[in-house]
Amino acid sequence: MLKDKKVRDKITGSQNIKDLDAAQFVKAGAGAGKTSSIKDRVLNLVSKAELSPERMVIITYTTKAANELMTRVRETLEANLELPNVEEALAKLTDGKISTFHSFCYDLLREYPIEFCIDPEASLADEQTTEIMLENCFALMESESEDDQLRKESTYAKEMESFLELLVETSVENLQKTFLAFYQNRDLKPIEVDTSELIEMSILEESISKGAKRYFHLALELYDGIIPGCEDDKMYVHMNEGLKYLLDSMSESEFVEHVLEGNDGLIVKKGAQKNYSNKEVLKELAEVVKEVKTAAAYMKNAQDILNYNAALKVYPYFESTVEEYKALYGFIDFFDCLYLVKKKLDSDAHLRSLIQKRFDVIIIDEFQDSDPMQSAIAFHLAGDDTNKLFFVGDPKQSIYGFSRADISIYLEVMDRMDAMKNGEVLELTTNFRSSGGLLDFINTNFSKILTRSEERRSVSVDYTPMDKCDKKKDGAFITSNWLVDVTSKKDKTKALIGVTRPREAYMVAANIQRMMKEQKLSAGDFLVLFKTGTAMELYEQALRQLDIPVVNTKSKNFLKRGDVIQLLNLLALSAFPKEKFYRHLVENSDLLYIDEEKLSSVLATDVSFEMKFRTLCNLSGFVEIAVESNEDTYLQFIENLCNMARAEYVANNYDLKRTFHNLFEKAVNDSFFSGIKLNDETVHLQTKKSNAVTLMTIHASKGLESKVVILSAHEAGAFKDSQYVKRETNEILAETPFLSAKKAEELGLAQLSDLYSLAGAKREEEDKRVLYVAVTRAEEQFICISKADGSNKEFLNILMEHSPEFVESESLSFDDYEADFSKLDNFNKLHLKDLKHNYDAKVLDEVISLTDVSVSVSKLIENPELFKNIEGRRDGKAFGTFTHLVMEYICLMIFNQKNVEIDTEKLIEKLYADYETTLLPEYLKELQFMAKGFLKSDLASDIIAAKAVHTEIPFLADSYHGIIDLVVESEDKVRVIDFKSDLLKSKKDEIMGHYKKQVDLYVQALGEQSGKEVVGECLYLFGGL
Repeated sequence: MLKDKKVRDKITGSQNIKDLDAAQFVKAGAGAGKTSSIKDRVLNLVSKAELSPERMVIITYTTKAANELMTRVRETLEANLELPNVEEALAKLTDGKISTFHSFCYDLLREYPIEFCIDPEASLADEQTTEIMLENCFALMESESEDDQLRKESTYAKEMESFLELLVETSVENLQKTFLAFYQNRDLKPIEVDTSELIEMSILEESISKGAKRYFHLALELYDGIIPGCEDDKMYVHMNEGLKYLLDSMSESEFVEHVLEGNDGLIVKKGAQKNYSNKEVLKELAEVVKEVKTAAAYMKNAQDILNYNAALKVYPYFESTVEEYKALYGFIDFFDCLYLVKKKLDSDAHLRSLIQKRFDVIIIDEFQDSDPMQSAIAFHLAGDDTNKLFFVGDPKQSIYGFSRADISIYLEVMDRMDAMKNGEVLELTTNFRSSGGLLDFINTNFSKILTRSEERRSVSVDYTPMDKCDKKKDGAFITSNWLVDVTSKKDKTKALIGVTRPREAYMVAANIQRMMKEQKLSAGDFLVLFKTGTAMELYEQALRQLDIPVVNTKSKNFLKRGDVIQLLNLLALSAFPKEKFYRHLVENSDLLYIDEEKLSSVLATDVSFEMKFRTLCNLSGFVEIAVESNEDTYLQFIENLCNMARAEYVANNYDLKRTFHNLFEKAVNDSFFSGIKLNDETVHLQTKKSNAVTLMTIHASKGLESKVVILSAHEAGAFKDSQYVKRETNEILAETPFLSAKKAEELGLAQLSDLYSLAGAKREEEDKRVLYVAVTRAEEQFICISKADGSNKEFLNILMEHSPEFVESESLSFDDYEADFSKLDNFNKLHLKDLKHNYDAKVLDEVISLTDVSVSVSKLIENPELFKNIEGRRDGKAFGTFTHLVMEYICLMIFNQKNVEIDTEKLIEKLYADYETTLLPEYLKELQFMAKGFLKSDLASDIIAAKAVHTEIPFLADSYHGIIDLVVESEDKVRVIDFKSDLLKSKKDEIMGHYKKQVDLYVQALGEQSGKEVVGECLYLFGGL
């Protein structure tokens, strides 16, 4: 007999009907059979308590889970038709509310539009439409605020003035992100930062001014005091390249103003005091720079805090603009589904009573994923009769904090239910899924990792050991720690991420291949888990190179959510041909291109909406894309979507509106991701194939199992402590570019630091649960990958410190794999001599003999006269070198991660911090602008789609040699790109003709070696991309 049988009987009500009329809170670990308990409870509610399905609300957190629960309940009822009331209940099952929270609340809004104060015809906007709406509202605010008359007449006149000031003080992007963070949490009050501890801006400005003045004169004195013959001193060289020009062109007051405006202009590089007549000036100059930069950094951070508080005061104007926009165009967004219901039920006793009378049972599944609104709605549905409530969840799997799920809600409700007169907290402890070996490992280790400490009582959970089901085998559970060293003895400098990540992916793929051979495993026995999905594409490439079948649930071969939503818009238009809302979305789609006349013609035909949809997919070119992709996913999806629509149509009693609401929810709301993250995620048409290695994020893997689970080292750091909710006051410290834990610490803001400290504690506890979810996906083997450089140590230490099984590691060194790795076509297709990444000029010494008759390309085309009296940059050579370095990083990064999601500002800032030369601030700003433009260019798209990409490639032809900036290889073509940073303000045609000779020589050299068509071009980065 099961050790927890009595508990299960209480939950299902199988022994005592009174148990069905008791408030229950059930803790159910992975594999504990909670779904089985729910469907058995429903069966007894029908057969014993004589409740009809329309009197029940059964809520879970994803559409997939809701559909599975509906299926399980239906099967249970069908298997027990001999019991009283079951046949009648089965006929009414679709009248019941087995759905997600969003779907349930949307139904309430549609059923009571007047009571909830919404337009009865309001449409549910998808995420893409919501994003466009928010951008339009921001633009509308700008135009309204700049209109003097409108501003005077508006009730938000003060906010408009502040908004205009903010647009001067900060970037539009930062302000938009901040308003979005507030809007996506509009049920919570944003916390205002206490700025009383900040140093006054006037004091900071005075300090910076004094320092800049001292710097101005010290720098001139230093420059003039160089000892003859010492002009090669580093500081003197740097001053010649930039600072001296700045000082000569400005007065003291102009220079001070230049520094105060954030343009810096202060440089201190290593120099030798002995090279100057006044030995102390260099030292004093360094001290002044440190003081000024410290004050300037403080002032910048302080201004960010002030901007945040100002944005908080302007936000009501933004929210009002958005609400007016939604009312004008007649739609609501997904957040509204919960927000409007909760807000109205908070205040309207009559509406609460009306809805409470409809339902006798409220079952909430996966309650550990609840946010504050969902919990409040559940209690509103029960009202005073809390015996209606039944919560079930596993606190150890509460891992979606970044999408508003809050473990403190779970813990509060558990304590609340326990305190009720007729309330019970029950726990299922028998595991039907895992082997004895896995349970022993989990029980031993996670009883030490998961503990509910007093200081973290509101965010931590206890682990209760699970019992093995007698029917489950006592199989062994194997754990391993692969210590991966991606460096090579041949690396002359620290390798770029663009090089090390493919190496790591290949090493893991090679070991999967080894295990398949040695242990007789199939590809489908492996599940590779990632903390985030940014590196999954590399693993997919490596596995494919070794001919190992693989499914990447975030692959470009899977439809992006945005693509799916656009197809759903087309399907909805096929079902509602006269609906202007859907027609507008289809006509403005960036995926579908359908002639307007043909669109109208198809929509007017008298055929099923599925047939119209198939025809329009063909006309749009989508089918052609599917065929060219050489993947069956796209074509399958068209039919899957039609089948899904037909099934939903029948399941919803031929209610088309309801059908399409459910379909949109599957695409948009069936995930744990927040609205911000949603665009990056794909719709999983299948979660796991039996014949392929599956690549998946840990968060997406809940509910899956695999013989072998490998936890990837990629992106294994902890999530940022960027957001915190004060449950006692329902206030939120929202994620915004203006705030960070680092700024709080540097500014000495105690209130803000305390909040980030609490957020850090909450994140640390969630990381423990993330590891628990990862480990419990494994059936027989769990392999943890550690990086030799310790870069993923913070996350994995949680497991390493408590699990002796991971103390010993199996070392994997890239040197043992390099020979095979270098042969892979994907990484070295051109077969150029000694092809490597990260070359500087010295590398040519190893590639060619300088005594050869070979001449450099630059020497071959040399024309000094052409560049005389050409207008250029003061430090043009240094700027050009740095620009090439930036472009090398950007090109490798977007190729390896298969998207253009790069923070170019941070990248350039980091590269510049290690750069040996000082550049004028305005040049860096110009470079930032160029980099952002490049990411939107066709070349950036071509790099992502390329078969291989190489940067800084040295080559040796018969009589000349050189280094090529960028080579982009597709199936049938090699594209040579030479980056140019020239301004082209004079002699444009002559200079472009000169550089064309250079590229022609590159093309000729590669054409002889690659065996493919080679084309070349100069890309003038500052002449328009």
